[in-house]
Parts: sequence; structure tokens; C-alpha cells
Amino acid sequence: MPTRQFSILLAFLAVLFLPSIVMAADAAAWQLGGYSNPVIRSETYESLVGPSELKPAFTHEFSVTAVILRGANWTEEQVLAQLKRTAEIYVQCGMRMRQATLVTVDPPKPEFIDIDFQYTGRDKIMAAMMPLNTDRPAVFFLRSIDTGEAAYATPPGFTFPFPVPDSSRGTAVVSAKVLSKAYYDYYIHHTQNPTAHELAHILGTRGHNDDDQMNLLHFDGKKRNGALLPEQCAAFQRSKYVNRLN
Repeated sequence: MPTRQFSILLAFLAVLFLPSIVMAADAAAWQLGGYSNPVIRSETYESLVGPSELKPAFTHEFSVTAVILRGANWTEEQVLAQLKRTAEIYVQCGMRMRQATLVTVDPPKPEFIDIDFQYTGRDKIMAAMMPLNTDRPAVFFLRSIDTGEAAYATPPGFTFPFPVPDSSRGTAVVSAKVLSKAYYDYYIHHTQNPTAHELAHILGTRGHNDDDQMNLLHFDGKKRNGALLPEQCAAFQRSKYVNRLN
């Protein structure tokens, strides 16, 4: 076979099989870390949000990893809905969710689908078990938090009154409580989203606010909606997890 045709064939085979090879390597890394039976899929902003006549002017981009624990009352479709809404919210800041990687795994132990709050155990263990090259922010979708919280985040550079290992930084937990009618009824402004809210803590390295304007990080659930304030966007864009586009 002529050299040029052989080169074209190799390039074609690389395009055809390389994604599968990379995905298999990623799955092996999760398996090696202690997560059994990992199934991985990748989504982009376009595949999450779908076609639109509006073409956002993106200036920054970020990626996120969603870890779905089997048996935790989350379906892949429900997690995709969370990521879709999150991607839509961050458009306000000119930020594109470049890639969302969904990793469905068996929990390290059956009881890990329910975790203890205040970063004292299972969440730290699961964060430390992720492959080192895992995109962050990384969000764990599990069943419940023992204090009744719906979700929480561990931002980088944020000071806590208890030890937090570096491996936990840039991670969040979202429980199946956010799927309940009680949660839906409490947050009356349904443009808000719990996954987007926790990512705002991580990307902005900040807590809640009591601003006069309703926004995604408002302390009062009745005043929390999907809006992002200019100073919040500026902080997100400075995050080490966010890249500036040309």
C-alpha cells in the first residue's frame, strides 16, 4: 500500500478507535481506584443543551465530572437534566461547559450512598479514590446526607472549622433530596438548580450572600433563582478550574 494511503488509513482508524481506547483507559483508572463496574459517557455543551438559534458569545470554558452512585436513587437522565440546566445558567457569564463526564459506578461500600455531613468520612474517602486526572469540579450524586442537607460543596481555598484534605477540594455532593416535591416546593423560583449552586461555591470560592437582588447563591431559598451577578461571574472566570478562550 502506498505510504500516503497507509497514512490516511491510520488516521481514519485513530479517529474511529481512539475515543474507545481513551474511554477504556479512563474506566480502568476508576476501577483501579476502587470503583467497581464504571460506565463512562461524555457530553458537551451542544449535546446537553441542544440546537438553538441563539449563539452565546463564550469567553471562558470549564469541565465537570458527575459521579453517579448506583443504588442512590439517581438515574442518568436525572443527572443529565441537572447538567443541562447548569450549562444554561453559566451562559450568563460567557462560560461554556466544554465537557461533562458522567461516571456511573458501584459505591465503594453499599453504605456510601448515604454520607455523613461536615466532611468527616465517606465523602473524603470517595474524593481521594478518584483518578488524579479527573476533571474538577466533580459532583457526587448520592442518596442522602445524614443531617438532612440537600447538597454541599468543598471549594478550594475556603476555610473550614475542621480539616479538609486537598483531594476533597473542588468536589460537591448532591443528594436525591433535591428530586423531592418538598424541595421543589421550597425553592419557589425554579430557575435555580442545586448542581449549579454548588458549582458556584466551588468556582467562586465563596459562601452564600444576602444580596438585595435574587441570585443563585442567595442564602434565603425564597430569594434564590438562576441569576448570576456580575461580581460572581468575574470570580468564576478567575477560578483555576476555568479556562479563558482566545
